[in-house]
Amino acid sequence: MYRIGIWFATLEDMLAIKIVLIFLQSSAFKPQLCPFTSDGCSASPNGIPKLQEQAWVDCCVEHDKKYWVGGTKEERLSADKALGLCIFKKGYPKIAELYFKSVRMGGVPYLPTTYRWGYGWNCLRPYGPLTDKEKIEILKMQIAGLDYNGKFEIKTILNPQNYYEANLLVCK
Repeated sequence: MYRIGIWFATLEDMLAIKIVLIFLQSSAFKPQLCPFTSDGCSASPNGIPKLQEQAWVDCCVEHDKKYWVGGTKEERLSADKALGLCIFKKGYPKIAELYFKSVRMGGVPYLPTTYRWGYGWNCLRPYGPLTDKEKIEILKMQIAGLDYNGKFEIKTILNPQNYYEANLLVCK
């Protein structure tokens, strides 16, 4: 029995997982950018419940626009600072600090979450500058009107398990 994070697996299980991942990451697999989506402030309040419920949601959506495509560590830090500054300017300094610290901890690109750095890709995209191919994918989304230029709805993913299963691949 082997430990993988918090899970345990037999050697046979690990080999089966590796074979599946190798198959899925073969040359037939093509990293693709999915249309932009935002859930607002990802598992956190969008504002003050019952008072100003959408007080800083626009800050979170702007932050999601940057997280959607991903990029370098420096770009992520810049996006996270911009989120904190946006919330701070709205008059919520403690919330700004809390959200900044939260996205620094939880937004890493290596977790199959709906709010990770580069979550728009159909695979786990590590830190790094966008390639020419990726920039073309983004341009295709913009041309099709599927980017974040007002062509989306804030929505909650109803079945996160399906999302996690679909996003276990690693972009090459």
